[in-house]
Amino acid sequence: MAFETAALGQVEHDPMTPTFRDRGLVPRFGTTFHSTPSPGSYCGRTTAGAYFERLFLSGGKMNSASYIKYGFTALGILLLLVTLYLVQQTRTFYREASRANGTVIELVREKSSDSITYAPVVRFVTDADESVEFTSGTSSNPPSYTEGESVEVLYRTAEPHDARINGFFSLWLGPIITGGLGTIFTLIGGVLLLVPMLGARKQADLRQSGTCIVTTFQSVGQNMNLTVNGRHPFRVFTQWTNPATSQIHVFESENLWFDPAPYINTRDIAVFIERNNPKRYFVDLSFLPRLAQ
Repeated sequence: MAFETAALGQVEHDPMTPTFRDRGLVPRFGTTFHSTPSPGSYCGRTTAGAYFERLFLSGGKMNSASYIKYGFTALGILLLLVTLYLVQQTRTFYREASRANGTVIELVREKSSDSITYAPVVRFVTDADESVEFTSGTSSNPPSYTEGESVEVLYRTAEPHDARINGFFSLWLGPIITGGLGTIFTLIGGVLLLVPMLGARKQADLRQSGTCIVTTFQSVGQNMNLTVNGRHPFRVFTQWTNPATSQIHVFESENLWFDPAPYINTRDIAVFIERNNPKRYFVDLSFLPRLAQ
């Protein structure tokens, strides 16, 4: 087989490299091989469109994982939209509200499943000489206010009982919580969506411009470092000896959410390697069946 020995020879086998089990990968052996070669044993080029189709129909994707990434993204965007709404409502309330001096007359004890907090009860007099009492929607432990403390109150003239203490957390705690959660969920969902896209781009590039080598199938192992719904994905391990340097290279596939061992009926598996960076590669498992959706 023809290949560029200068580029491929840059990778050296390190005898200190951790074993599969050290890396959280449990090997599975006992695969029976047949004489019929699989399509993956040939270094043929496939179209980018065919690869993208395979990427989303198998190759480490399962329904629950898809629900997670799309669900996180959708929930994050929804929370960010709620945050924008709350910010706008608070700004409008702050701009249009009347102001009055109030007094904390009581601290109400509020008990949740795992904590106890205290919310201030405030009394103030409106411009219409109406005495109003309200309980702040923000509570804390230790209490943020003390009985008898004077506070500035913001209220709508038409709805004086819908009043708030003029304080940062009293006004902005809601948007801070929804904004923080929205940012976290959006980032997580975005990463879960972006990683497969980047992987698809890398593999499509390697198919078009990389060097294809025929490697020898070694084993199927489970990736114990990743768990979804109590399940660990599978990975295929192959090995290749560079004839120019006699150095051994071990390759591992992407995560698979089904056991591929029964469908691997040949020792020859193609691996695409970047010409100037052999550590950038992917194992071609396009011969495996697709995971049912």
